[in-house]
Amino acid sequence: ADASAKTDGTLGVGVAVALNVAVVSNKAYIGGTVYTTGLVVSALMNGTEGDGTNTFGATAESGASAGDVGVAGGFVLNTSVTDTAAYIQGDDPDENGDQSAYVSAGSGDVEIRAAGKTEATAEAKPKDLGEDGGSGAGADVGVGASVALNIAVNGVRAEIENDASLTDAGAVTIDASGDHTTSAVAKAGAAGETAGIAPSIALAIGINTTSAVIADNATVGLSGNLVVQADHNAQTTSLADGEAAGDVGVGAAVAVTVATDVVEASLAGQVAVGGSVDVNSNSSVTSEASAKASASGAKEDGSSGEEKTAEKQVQGPLSNHDPNKDNDDKVETPPMEQEGTKVSVGAAVAANITVATTKATVSGTVLGATGDSTSLAGQMTVAAGNEVDADALADAKAVDGDVGVGVAVAVNVPVVINEATVSGEVHADGVSLSAATNETPRVFHSQNNVDTDENTIDL
Repeated sequence: ADASAKTDGTLGVGVAVALNVAVVSNKAYIGGTVYTTGLVVSALMNGTEGDGTNTFGATAESGASAGDVGVAGGFVLNTSVTDTAAYIQGDDPDENGDQSAYVSAGSGDVEIRAAGKTEATAEAKPKDLGEDGGSGAGADVGVGASVALNIAVNGVRAEIENDASLTDAGAVTIDASGDHTTSAVAKAGAAGETAGIAPSIALAIGINTTSAVIADNATVGLSGNLVVQADHNAQTTSLADGEAAGDVGVGAAVAVTVATDVVEASLAGQVAVGGSVDVNSNSSVTSEASAKASASGAKEDGSSGEEKTAEKQVQGPLSNHDPNKDNDDKVETPPMEQEGTKVSVGAAVAANITVATTKATVSGTVLGATGDSTSLAGQMTVAAGNEVDADALADAKAVDGDVGVGVAVAVNVPVVINEATVSGEVHADGVSLSAATNETPRVFHSQNNVDTDENTIDL
C-alpha cells in the first residue's frame, strides 16, 4: 500500500493500510493397506534441491506535506499459517475417511520426510516526498505514525502416527526440517515548525514447531538402522524506529518480539530394530526486539551565535506563503525569534520474549530384530542440541533542545529447555544420552542507551 498527500492547504493526510493473510497446507501420507518394496513419503519445498521458500509479506508507505498540519500513517498486518506434514496415517480418520495404515515394505528402505521453509515480513515506513521531506514537511505540526504486525505460525511434521503399522522394512528414516524467518519493521518520521510527533510500533510473533515422531501404539519392524531426526532454525525479529523534529519533538518506538519454538524427536511406539537407533533433535533460535527513538528540538547554535530555530531545521515549501499574494511571489521573511522552550523527548521500549524447547525422547519400547526381549537392537543414541540468541535493544536520543528527555527500556525474557530422556523399555547394545549446547554458546543480551544534551533518564 502506498499513500501520500502534498498540498498547500491547511491539512494534508496520507494513510496506507496493507493486510495479507495466507494459509498453506502441504501434506503427503499413506493410508489403508500397502504392500510395496521400499517406500518414500515426502512433503518438501520445491526447487532444484527442495530448497524453495514460502514468502509472505505486507508493506505500507505513507507521507504528507501541508501548510498547517501534515499527518501520515501506515498500518501493516501480515498473518501466515503453514502446515507441512509427511506421515503414515494413524487411527484418526482424515477428511476422506481413511483409517490406520498397514504398510509392508518388502525389505526395502523407508523414508518419511517433511521440510518447510518460510519468510514472513511486515513493514510500515515513511514515504520520501522528495525535496519537501517526510511527514509534516512545511507544516506547523507534523505527525508520522507506523504500525507493523506480523504473526506467523508454522508446523513441520514427519510421523508414523498412533496405531499405524510398518513392517518388513530395511532402514527407516523419519526426518523433519523447519526453517522460518519472521520480521516486523515500523519506521516513522515527522517534522514540523511547531511540533513533530513520530510514534512507531512493531510486533513480531513467531510460533514454530518441528517434529519427527513414532507415535504411541505405532509398531515398526525393520532389519536395518532407525533414524528419527528433527532439525529446526528460526529467526524472529522486530524493529521500531521513530524520528521527530520540531520546537517540540517527540519520537517514540515500541518493539515487541514473541518467539515460541518447539523441536521434538520422539520414539513413543514399539520398534523391533536389527541395526542402530538414533533419536536426534537440533535447533538454532534467534530472537530480537530493537527500538530506536530520536527527537530534535531547536536551540542556540553556539558556533555561529545565531538562533537555530525549528523553522530552519525543517524548511518547507509553505514557510513563506502569503495567502494575499500570488503563490509565485516569494516573500522573504526573517528567521523566527526563539519564543519558548524547545523540548525534545525520545522514548524507546524493547521487549523480547523467547521460549525455545528442544527435546529428544524415547518413551516407547525398543527391541531387537526378532521383536522379543531376548534380542538386542544395536547402539542407541538419544541427543538434543540447541543454540539460542535472544536480545532486547533500546536506544533513545533527545538532542538540540532546551530540555531533552530520553527514556530507554529493554526487557529480555529467554526460557530455554533442552532435554534428552529415556523412560521406556529399551533392549539395545548400549545407550548414549546427551543434551548439549551446539557449537555456538547461548547468548542472552539486554541493552538500553540514552543520549541527551543535558537531562538524562536512564532505565
